[in-house]
Amino acid sequence: MNKKDFFYFGKIIKPHGVKNEFLSILDTNNPEHFQNIEIIFVEIDNTLIPYFINNIKISGKQAIIELQNVNFDIITKLLVGSSLFLQKELLPKLSGNQFHSHELEGFSVYDKEKGNIGFVEEVVDMDYQAILKINFNDKEILIPLVDDIVKKIDRKNKLVKIEAPDGLIDIYL
Repeated sequence: MNKKDFFYFGKIIKPHGVKNEFLSILDTNNPEHFQNIEIIFVEIDNTLIPYFINNIKISGKQAIIELQNVNFDIITKLLVGSSLFLQKELLPKLSGNQFHSHELEGFSVYDKEKGNIGFVEEVVDMDYQAILKINFNDKEILIPLVDDIVKKIDRKNKLVKIEAPDGLIDIYL
């Protein structure tokens, strides 16, 4: 099982109720899209362990999930605090400038003024906004992932076109 085939879905916060359920916080813009998932992967010691779902109740960015054959002790002692993952194939298809964070990894980044400034190493999801982490000749460039800067995402050519504010790229070079 390759972790690159999965995406971060959320985190187990605490046990819930008496039916071996837990409360989780979801990291997705479309939580309702995942209302009918049947299997979820829990990261334990850097390994993704599959669990079958008996029931999932999603409300906003929270979910109460009941797993098959998992008792309260396992939830409290082993699973609380663990990250949840789903297979990337479950993500809805997006187009235009909409994208899933993992899609941009490896894309070239072209700035209107500076030209090619490197490749996207990762998209860092912060609470307040996402950041493009770009590698340019072993130097790190951080660019806010906002509509005012990102002008076009070209999936066919694996290219992100940006217009960085004056001086932003220079502070990294």
